[in-house]
Amino acid sequence: MRSKPYVAHFGQASDGVRIGQWDLSIPGMRQIPILVPNEDEQAAIVRFLDHANGKLKHFILTKLRLIELLNEQKQTIIRQAVTRA
Repeated sequence: MRSKPYVAHFGQASDGVRIGQWDLSIPGMRQIPILVPNEDEQAAIVRFLDHANGKLKHFILTKLRLIELLNEQKQTIIRQAVTRA
C-alpha cells in the first residue's frame, strides 16, 4: 500500500491540498484498486507460511532446550566451584 503506484492513487483520490496531507473520503478510497492474489496463490502462500512457521517453531524449541542445558551446566559449574567437589 506504500508502493509508488498506490501512493499515486492516493494522491488522485485525495481531496487534500497539501502533499502528504491527504483527505481521503470513503468514495475516494473505493476508487483505489486493491490487488488480491487468486485463491490458488493464497493457498500456496498459506502452505509456504505454515511450512516456514513449522521450521521456526522447531528452531525455537531447539534453542530453548539448548538454553535449558546451558543453564544446567552453569549451575553445575557454580555448585562445583562453591563446594570444590
